[in-house]
Amino acid sequence: MNNYPLRKLYILLFFGLMAMLANVTDCLATHIKAADIKVIRNPADSKDYTFTLYVYFDKTRVDSINNNSYIATTYATLDFGDNTTATTTREKPLEDVSDGVVKGTYVFNHIYQQVGTFYVSYTENNRVSEILNMDNSVNTPLYIETLINIDPFSGINDSPILTIPPIDNANSGQLYTYNTGAYDPNGDSLSFSIIPTKQGKGKNVDAYTNPDDTKFNGKSLSGAASTFNINAKTGDITWDTPGQAGIYNIAIRVSEFRNGVRIGYIIRDMQIVVKDGRNKPPKLKLPNDTCLIATGNKILLNIITSDPDGNSISTDMYGSQVVNGKAVLKTNIIYFPPPSTTQLQWQPSCGDAQDQPYLFNFQAQDYPPIGAGEKLYDFKTLSIKLNAPEPTNFKVRAVGKSSKLTWDPYNKTCSAAKFQDTIKAVVEIYRQECDSIFTNNDCNAGRSSFLSGELIANVPITDTVFIDDNGGKGLKIGTYYFYTIKPRSNDKSLGGGAAIAPTPKGIMLSPNVPLIKQITVTATGTAGKIKVAWVKPFDTLGLVPPFEYQLFRSAGLSNNNYQLLTTISANTLLDTFYVDQANTKDSLYLYLLKFKANGIEVGQTEPASNVLLKSKANNGKISLEIRGIPHFIINHFNIYNANTKALIQKLVPQTDTLSKIEINNLKNCDTACFIVESVGRYCVNIGEDSIVNESQQLCDVPKFGSKPVVQIGIKESICGNYTCKESFPNPPYQNFIFWKMPISTVCDQPKGFAVYYAENDKATFNKIGFTSDSIFVHPNLQSFAGCYAIKTVNFNDEEGEASNIVCQDVCPCFELPNIVTPNNDDVNELFIPLFPPRFVESVKFSVYNRWGGKVFESSNSMDINIHWNPGTLSDGIYYYYAEVTYTNRAKFSDRFQKFKGWVQIAR
Repeated sequence: MNNYPLRKLYILLFFGLMAMLANVTDCLATHIKAADIKVIRNPADSKDYTFTLYVYFDKTRVDSINNNSYIATTYATLDFGDNTTATTTREKPLEDVSDGVVKGTYVFNHIYQQVGTFYVSYTENNRVSEILNMDNSVNTPLYIETLINIDPFSGINDSPILTIPPIDNANSGQLYTYNTGAYDPNGDSLSFSIIPTKQGKGKNVDAYTNPDDTKFNGKSLSGAASTFNINAKTGDITWDTPGQAGIYNIAIRVSEFRNGVRIGYIIRDMQIVVKDGRNKPPKLKLPNDTCLIATGNKILLNIITSDPDGNSISTDMYGSQVVNGKAVLKTNIIYFPPPSTTQLQWQPSCGDAQDQPYLFNFQAQDYPPIGAGEKLYDFKTLSIKLNAPEPTNFKVRAVGKSSKLTWDPYNKTCSAAKFQDTIKAVVEIYRQECDSIFTNNDCNAGRSSFLSGELIANVPITDTVFIDDNGGKGLKIGTYYFYTIKPRSNDKSLGGGAAIAPTPKGIMLSPNVPLIKQITVTATGTAGKIKVAWVKPFDTLGLVPPFEYQLFRSAGLSNNNYQLLTTISANTLLDTFYVDQANTKDSLYLYLLKFKANGIEVGQTEPASNVLLKSKANNGKISLEIRGIPHFIINHFNIYNANTKALIQKLVPQTDTLSKIEINNLKNCDTACFIVESVGRYCVNIGEDSIVNESQQLCDVPKFGSKPVVQIGIKESICGNYTCKESFPNPPYQNFIFWKMPISTVCDQPKGFAVYYAENDKATFNKIGFTSDSIFVHPNLQSFAGCYAIKTVNFNDEEGEASNIVCQDVCPCFELPNIVTPNNDDVNELFIPLFPPRFVESVKFSVYNRWGGKVFESSNSMDINIHWNPGTLSDGIYYYYAEVTYTNRAKFSDRFQKFKGWVQIAR
């Protein structure tokens, strides 16, 4: 029978079916244009999240699917990043977004079972075809992801919200701009970047290229190569300019940061369709970025639009305050031929103040005549930093040796909830000595709008009083203190936020005691001289003679053992001084001056010290430490060459008690000498523009230091003093390594020696110490077995070649008897070593009869004394085998030893 017609029919049916399936597949696989994911966390549960997936479809392709469109657009699957997925149906009918584009919305709820970092992702195979900047887009999956970090300590966190759709048009040869309209509902800082589009986790689409690649023949408006960039702070995208007409897809990553740490991101896959057309984009002109105060009044800012072709324009605005209904455009209707002006109207409350600026994204769209090309846009971003208003009725007054700050309750100024959170809202207290040199900067998002003040305290937002007693030490007499305060919300999950600080207010404690003018070294030596000079009190009201000065001295900076140096009495108040003989070469001294009037102590000065230099010589340089407690405000130090009196450098002090400087370009082996002047002032005028105190003269020799290889030895251990019969000392032990100091001059003398140790000849050497001596003691050892080497170190802290290696070994003892007598006479009942084992870690012991049968094996190798009881074994000769491991040996292979022998059981 001839089956050819039937086979032909089957073949036709097969290829027809394949063509139908190809059509269905083509319909199902070529309609997705863009997508992104929004994340909202349940405020009551840190692990409960709602994910909203937005997918943008080619409407013509969806319509062509007909009944299959239900399958293609109704369902979506999300991977939650914790090895679970979910599929859901579209939440509502497809929404028209723009010409030929519809949006599907899919909502997922998911509860995580643990904290951690999760990559939530959506993958779908249905990209549109003919995307220019990737290969074979119709068969390339679309992949987007969102990173969430579940951390109960970081507070509530939702993802950034993108308010402008990810579908846009551009004209070839015309400037293109775009913005996602992103804002963060928690007030976190956002950062924007362009990344390659993805087809899977960590996998870029094949042959991805940026839209400004030269193969697309784009040219900038200036004639240079095309550029495609995004502003990392505002998210503004600029393409100058598109070249080849067609479809391009890009991916935008929007990362969110809190306290400088990235806490999440979203990735949007976006599509730009470039067409040929002569239409030029409109232009937006915005006010400069600014900083404003939320006083309750409406904020009005003008937005100007224009169009080079004279087309009509409409303007739209996006941002969190737009979504929340607090900011609107006065009108966004289509204007008559531009330029035209619309107005941003914003009425924020003080509770809207936050650490990060608000971003208002403006979009201008033109309406070209038919045939002129696509509608084009201009996007620009206005950044506005919003501060809460300053506290009212801020006052400062002196109380004894303290200052008292008062202000009105901040809820009278701002009743917004986050500024009344008694846990997370505070009032910051700032202080500046001497001058009101605070710099007022309302834009500052950091610690204070008065940047030069020192933050000295945080108090609860409900407080209205603060006492500054300088940490219990009291404020300094004769010093001006200026203060300001700054309410701040520390609720970072709500964006934080701060008020502007009121104008600083100051006080000065009345100087009714002398002020020390100088503590200066006039002669260097162990019996040197220090001149202590002071000026009489400024405030003499009520002081009755006779007057008396008592000068005290204490060694060191923390010693309170003051000794009286001198008493000076007079009936008239005078400036005076005293020359103290002391060790100015090596020592610091605190000086204290007490003042009496008519026998009654009026007060005393703040403790202050001389200036002392310490040095450390190195290769071609000397490091100086400037130590001391000043009695005035130091503006700077002058470092002088003590021999030539030439000024080497000025140095601004680093702390109250210590500053460091490195003097370079010195000649090795030449002695260098220095004197340092501390130059400063008091807040009050003492008749001189500045106060100068000198340190002692300090000399040192810069040097390099050699790195010779030395030969080392090790002191013999105590092993030779003890036999196995004798009781051996218990640990800890110590080893002594020694060597001869190399013969060298002062200049090439090594800095010292680095000591290396290894437990045995197979172990790695590790540095265990450093010494400048010719002997090193290695203490607290449980076993003195080990090996040593040293390396010579120069003053650059460079190490030379290693010395010879010396090793110390232990003297182990392990001897077994040849007889055991288990006859119940309590003598030699058990088989144990002849002497207490020494430096033994474990023993594996077994016994065999004369036919080779095992009659005993130890069950506990850590029982180094074995304790074998022959029990009922018959008398006779038996053979033992012992595997002994020692705690450590200089030679690693010596740690393990095998013993074979015989033992007689006799009763």
